[in-house]
Amino acid sequence: MELKKDGDRVTLNNYGELKIVDFMNVKTGKVDISRLSDKELIDMIRQLLVATRTNIKNAIFSIPIFSSFVTLIDLPPMSDKELAESIPFEARKYIPVPTNEVQFSWSIIEGFRQQSSSQALANLPASKGTSSEITSRVQVLLVAVPNEIINRYKNIAKSAGLIAEFEVEAFSVVRSLIKKGIEDRGVVIIADIGAKSTDICVVDNGFLRMSHNFETSGSSITKALSESAGLNQEKAEEFKIKKGIKLASSEKLALDSILPLIDMIIFEIQRIDTGYQRRTSGRKVQKIILSGGSANLPGLVDYISNQLGIVVTIADPFSKLSASSILNQTLREIGPTFSVAVGLAERNLI
Repeated sequence: MELKKDGDRVTLNNYGELKIVDFMNVKTGKVDISRLSDKELIDMIRQLLVATRTNIKNAIFSIPIFSSFVTLIDLPPMSDKELAESIPFEARKYIPVPTNEVQFSWSIIEGFRQQSSSQALANLPASKGTSSEITSRVQVLLVAVPNEIINRYKNIAKSAGLIAEFEVEAFSVVRSLIKKGIEDRGVVIIADIGAKSTDICVVDNGFLRMSHNFETSGSSITKALSESAGLNQEKAEEFKIKKGIKLASSEKLALDSILPLIDMIIFEIQRIDTGYQRRTSGRKVQKIILSGGSANLPGLVDYISNQLGIVVTIADPFSKLSASSILNQTLREIGPTFSVAVGLAERNLI
């Protein structure tokens, strides 16, 4: 994803996509994306750079939520200096590994406003308020990524001929999908249904407050269809994209295999919503945005909306960008898949 900024306008300059299955040795007909080797990833990046004919060397890599730690902590009011000194010690209570094994950053959500501190993950958003304000608490969003992950990504980027920055993908997807003046005044949940897992992000007044990751994913749905309908992985994926959960009565077996997975996603959304309401004295979710490769499944938006009684929409990260009108339909269709990529590309532009 390559964007260009001209004044206040951000223009789509270039984009590309490669299918992972084309770069893997698939013997059983099943694709396990978690087993991609570094060499395969490097080959994919190189081929994508060639295919898109880009000469840009600076790149931002997304770090999956399942490879990071993101948590909200409460601290008593204190000066900026005291806060900067306290957070590394407080982090030990929340990060389940030694702090010398991770690189972490933090940003003030409530109480104070200052630049976020970061060793490698910069650009967490600053919050509202001023440094002179004193409140009964200070909320800090703490993000940590293991050194092992950072170093692996650095090596991949270097081998692909790129100069890398990094960002936990929760921040990227929030940046691309939360529109100023619309979704930044209230509580919105983003459910990013990816190939390997699903991420749930709670956004309140435009700021990421919570993130949660669980294993139910687009691949889980494909696998269930493959097993119930006797299809290979490729045919099951095509079936899923074409029909989603809008299945005929003769396809009840297939529907029965995937609805429990959809219901699991709904259950997790409800659980996160309930927990956030409890923490914030009843701030309710006003909208759910579906993102990721499975967001466009036929019937999914209506099913989740009916089950939860909440407005549900499909992610459209390209809506904020300027692009050729010829691409409008294509960009709407691929939008949910590119939510993270658009957010990454926007990071140094907005």
